Amino acid sequence: MISRRELLAGTAALALLGNSPRHRSTIATPPVTPRIPVRIEQLGRVRVDDYAWLKPTNWLDVWREPGRLNRNILGYLEKENRYCDAVLEATERLQSMLLREMKRHAPGASNAPPVPDGPYAYFTRFAPGAQHPTYLRRPRAGGPEKVLLDAGQLASGKPFLAIRNPIHSPDHRWFAWAEDTTGA
Repeated sequence: MISRRELLAGTAALALLGNSPRHRSTIATPPVTPRIPVRIEQLGRVRVDDYAWLKPTNWLDVWREPGRLNRNILGYLEKENRYCDAVLEATERLQSMLLREMKRHAPGASNAPPVPDGPYAYFTRFAPGAQHPTYLRRPRAGGPEKVLLDAGQLASGKPFLAIRNPIHSPDHRWFAWAEDTTGA
């Protein structure tokens, strides 16, 4: 368990990290974002945005297939990520401690009470230490619960998974959800 003093000291260190000139010069140099002026005309007004090049024109396609991101944009984002990793590297132990502490204080791992709907009660459950819930239902008249979606199993082997808008059909025959596997 992390002490209150360690938590406060660590939080202060995180807040100050990178603010001293000595620290900035020894860790990493932030990448300089190239300024590429783009003329934009909207509603009869013209403006120049030096950073509009960072939003790909095919942004909707990139959401669906991140591999379609322009190589110049991808290259710059990779530099930003390397810089971020270098700056935060000194806090990895603290980040891990804070995450454990937050999980320890999470109320019942966010298990919400069942929501009754027609003949079933719908609910989610988090296994201890799990990052993703299991979606279930149980007959209101009694009987065994049924797993509708095990998001942890679905996330296995994926670098990222977010389940959005899980819902059952009005006749209770189907369970649908949207999933994001890229974080985009």
